Amino acid sequence: MAPTNDEMQAISSVRDHAIASTSEYLKDPSNEGARVKARTAAYNLFLELQSGSEAFLYRMEMVVAADVLRYLMSLGIVEAIPTGQSITAAELAQKLGCEQSFLIRLMRVLVAAGVFAETSQDTYTHTKRSQDLLEPGFAWFYEIMMDDFFSGPSACLARLEEYYSTHEKKCPDDPMHNPYNWSQGMDGKDWHMVFARTPDRLRKVGAAFGSRWATMPVCGIYPFENLAAETQASADRTFIVDVGGAVGGSMKELKQAHPELRGKFVVQDLPRVIDAIPENFLPSDIEPMVADFWQPQPVKNAKVYYLRRVLHDWPDAECVKILKNQADAMSDDSIILIAEMVVPKMVQREDCYVYWMDLTMMMFAGGERSEADWRRLFDQSGLELVKIWPSSIGTQCVIEGRKKRS
Repeated sequence: MAPTNDEMQAISSVRDHAIASTSEYLKDPSNEGARVKARTAAYNLFLELQSGSEAFLYRMEMVVAADVLRYLMSLGIVEAIPTGQSITAAELAQKLGCEQSFLIRLMRVLVAAGVFAETSQDTYTHTKRSQDLLEPGFAWFYEIMMDDFFSGPSACLARLEEYYSTHEKKCPDDPMHNPYNWSQGMDGKDWHMVFARTPDRLRKVGAAFGSRWATMPVCGIYPFENLAAETQASADRTFIVDVGGAVGGSMKELKQAHPELRGKFVVQDLPRVIDAIPENFLPSDIEPMVADFWQPQPVKNAKVYYLRRVLHDWPDAECVKILKNQADAMSDDSIILIAEMVVPKMVQREDCYVYWMDLTMMMFAGGERSEADWRRLFDQSGLELVKIWPSSIGTQCVIEGRKKRS
């Protein structure tokens, strides 16, 4: 059926916006915000040109491609294709230990999806997309998300119908009893222990969620440089406590980016995490400290209490406990910085990561939160929200708070 006049006008308008956005990006290819706007505008045009049935078939194609990629990654497909060169299906099949015709049929799906490229018939090369999978952190991130959440035999999102056939249809609110733990056959366990249930898994999880694709920037959102003069005036005061800070990568990055900041940098986490910090990984002025955020904060009167991608792991009641423990340690001039995504009031296509990550965290009884959600949590914890500092792209933010004024 031919489109109506209204539909044609909509297509024309979206096309013009896509052209303008792309032209703006080409003026400065280093502008990441402009690139995201151009990508979103192009995607909106793509949606306008799709018929209803095409839209659903396209989503099926992407699901199939995701599953095929996960399987071929298990055979070593990413490493087997030489960087900057092509390889024939016959050579690749020999490397992977599979039948050539079997491989060709699988690769058709991935070439069509733009994961790999075909330079001539049945001859393949990397694309900029597949090359990202050469970094172990991102490859493990993809592996874990596919296996545990999206389409593995125990993937919780793939088993939602089964789970909710015997459970109340509501957002999970128990970190011990939730779709993720249930799908892994470990209901009633601490989900963190389920998630990193073996030493190999713990290693992969640490690398995967520390990769640049899984985390937000440490620097460039909140203006830490504005605190430099204050830290230089009171260099004996603890400047920042990274609560649940893993092996200290964030504090190391902050210290390198802002050498003008004085005072002690403290990284807190559980013993098994602190003990895993590689020797000489942290400079001498960053102190690793064993601490449990369920217990009172042992460092009092720090200037900054910093929680990065911690609270989205937990339901509201647990978040309030964590925040109260920090609030009780804060002085009147202390600040708390929460590095998390903030869910927009209305759905935006620029950063869909926040929506599917929220659904993923819901499987643990956690989730991403809106500004209203953050204000409510702060209020319940004896804090008040001062400002939300947005990043230049997407929904990644730093939420600044202080002790509630009486």
